[in-house]
Amino acid sequence: MRQAAIGFGAFALGLAAVAPVAAQERCPAPADRGKPIAVQFQSGLVEVHRTEDGLVWTIDAFEAGQLIYRLQVAHGTHLLNYVELADGMPLEDSRVTYDYGLPIPDMPVPSPSGRWQVAVDVTDPSGVFPEGQMQAYGAVTDVTIGTCTYDMIPVLIAYETDDYYVEQINYLPQLGIGYLVDSQTANDPGGPIPASAIWLAD
Repeated sequence: MRQAAIGFGAFALGLAAVAPVAAQERCPAPADRGKPIAVQFQSGLVEVHRTEDGLVWTIDAFEAGQLIYRLQVAHGTHLLNYVELADGMPLEDSRVTYDYGLPIPDMPVPSPSGRWQVAVDVTDPSGVFPEGQMQAYGAVTDVTIGTCTYDMIPVLIAYETDDYYVEQINYLPQLGIGYLVDSQTANDPGGPIPASAIWLAD
């Protein structure tokens, strides 16, 4: 799967969220939908998913305890904006925003065997340009993250970019979140991005 400075309280909460998960008491359950949830990857990267309304999720990514990027997605999969951070501050030359031309509630929630093709207005430091997306949703299967197993809908998104960028997201309908599991371009075959643990972030 591009806002203002982060206050100390939020940063401290983020550090708590990325603490080792050896003491994890239980798997996040459907009743926890809407609560902050952390997903850790085998690389050590941790993404913390938070939502105020259940529609838009803010995802903070931590590497070695440092906040390195923040993105917002609608319905767990539709990228709205992305920015990298250094010392808790956004790097404006990395900011990218996506306008789908639809109110958030009207954007599709991934459903088994669904499809969505959409023209997006993308804004980055160079300006505004159109970019098509084709999204394809697979059949419900299950996925295990650490000791936790969930229903999962695989989401494949192809972007009309010069390098033919394609990504796969695992969408967990019971929790309402999605996380990147693979990406590739015409010149880079990519590879799996395995998730290794999931837990409630507070």
